Amino acid sequence: MNTMKYLSVIILIACFASCRNAPVKLKKMQDDFNETGIVVVSPDIPLPLYAGPDDKEPYDIITFSRVLSGKEKGSIAINTTRLKSRIKPYQLTGGSSDAEGEQMVNVGLGPWPARLTFRVIGITPQYFEVLLNDSTNETAYIKKEGRKVLSALNENYSQIDERQRKSPSGYFVYETWANYLKRCQYISIDNYEVYNAPNGKPVQKIVAGDYYKVVDVEGNWAKVIKNDNPIWILWRKNNKLTMVPIEYTVD
Repeated sequence: MNTMKYLSVIILIACFASCRNAPVKLKKMQDDFNETGIVVVSPDIPLPLYAGPDDKEPYDIITFSRVLSGKEKGSIAINTTRLKSRIKPYQLTGGSSDAEGEQMVNVGLGPWPARLTFRVIGITPQYFEVLLNDSTNETAYIKKEGRKVLSALNENYSQIDERQRKSPSGYFVYETWANYLKRCQYISIDNYEVYNAPNGKPVQKIVAGDYYKVVDVEGNWAKVIKNDNPIWILWRKNNKLTMVPIEYTVD
């Protein structure tokens, strides 16, 4: 009897281990979906990822650790246990290495920080639903519990120059697309039609990369200024971003 009991336990453990190693099936956004903004994750404490809003256990955890040796020494290694390269969010960078940071300081700049940013497609008081992979539209849920939720206008985060920002620990910074695009110094667009109004008539086609200041946002449309001339662009089309935001430049 005891032998059967122990055998059952071993089988259960083996099944659990097998499930944990099985490929993760994630929700994919279909058709034309809405998104509300972006959320920046502080790269200092682990970030659990959940497949559903009511899940009790995460299916993976994003971890952050400082690189201690080699060419990337001083940067932040951003890793997962299961998903690995399937994570392709809006921004994912380990920041400057010690050597790169020193070079930047020598020319009057400063090291670039590590950055993990997701596009947000849904929010509740408990979680953010985010695009885990911008190419496949796979999603994940990240719970707010255990982190502070800051605004991009928060005094700890709202400095124009990234190098001057304070570094609160364990936070999310959420920002609507409208606020983010208008706050950016410029956006870059290339090979793209511009319009006289949202859903209006094309007025010209941009055939080389150029920079525009966003002054208004209406859904997927952005009103931009170039040489004092207001025009409209689709900043988001077929669930993909059609422009590159540039938060600030350094003279």
